[in-house]
Amino acid sequence: MSARRISSGFTLIELLVVIAIIAILIGLLLPAVQKVREAAARAKCANNMKQLALGAHNYESSFGKLPPAGKGYGMCVPSSAYPGDAQIINMNGLVLLLPYIEQAALFQKANINSSFAEITNASWARNTQGMITGSSSTNGNSVVRNTPIPQFSCPSAKSGAKVSYSVSGYSTCYDFVVPSNDYYYCNYWKGMSSNTRFMSGENSETKFTDVQDGTSNTFLFGETTNYGRCNGPDNAWAWRDWAMVGIDPSKSPVNNFTYPNYSWSGCHDASQPANPNIVPSPKGKLGDWARAGSLHPGGCFFGMGDGSVQFIKESVSTTILLQLCRVADGYAPTIE
Repeated sequence: MSARRISSGFTLIELLVVIAIIAILIGLLLPAVQKVREAAARAKCANNMKQLALGAHNYESSFGKLPPAGKGYGMCVPSSAYPGDAQIINMNGLVLLLPYIEQAALFQKANINSSFAEITNASWARNTQGMITGSSSTNGNSVVRNTPIPQFSCPSAKSGAKVSYSVSGYSTCYDFVVPSNDYYYCNYWKGMSSNTRFMSGENSETKFTDVQDGTSNTFLFGETTNYGRCNGPDNAWAWRDWAMVGIDPSKSPVNNFTYPNYSWSGCHDASQPANPNIVPSPKGKLGDWARAGSLHPGGCFFGMGDGSVQFIKESVSTTILLQLCRVADGYAPTIE
């Protein structure tokens, strides 16, 4: 009589148990992996901000003043109190930092005295005192603005995001901290009193000696997202366009992803009555222009005037944020 062979394979129940155990282990490991990934992204993002702040310091060493948030705006309203630039070039001041963040070759291709974007929409091109100088399609600046800059992109944000508005080009996750009215009134920064001024604005000329509240207590750069806004476009790194003023942290708490007009498609304010036809704005899509925000849980990064980088929590009030924006209002709030 032949011996009976005994199978050494898994039974179906044993196999299902093993699969269940593996699934549980994966479920336990995923949060840890995501935390490590976000920690690495935060470190890289903070380093990007640090490089911008140090670049601004090197610019100041060369020119005796910090770089302006931009030059030659065409979307602003001119007046006798707020005269517009005669030459409209719509340049974001981040262009001036290129030589100081290892992008000197690209800076050589830029024509900083000629147009970076042409705002042709009659409702948006409001600086009637100025004329568009040059053409970005022929002066090389179209190539510049369509070049992705790694230092302007946070690893937690959308990779390779572009902005298409009056023109197209790459977005930025970092921008100058400016008063939001700098977008509406031409050269608004220059008309501000010394105790209400921010460190940056159109054609700003801030010196470190102007920052009487202390450079470690004053915002220079802020973080933003590049997922498209509920109201207005994301900020582009090379040019200024309609609603691309920069970042005004005092306008809204950090990481505010809602917009009051909840009837707009894709933008929903949780404080308003529910609308079943509207999909809530996804995290990362800031509700309005000039807001500061990120995909980092709990807050976003700011570059301070002394070159340091601070993580500002969502819970910080707009009153404190305004005090941190102004260079000489007599306040030096503690950042928790």
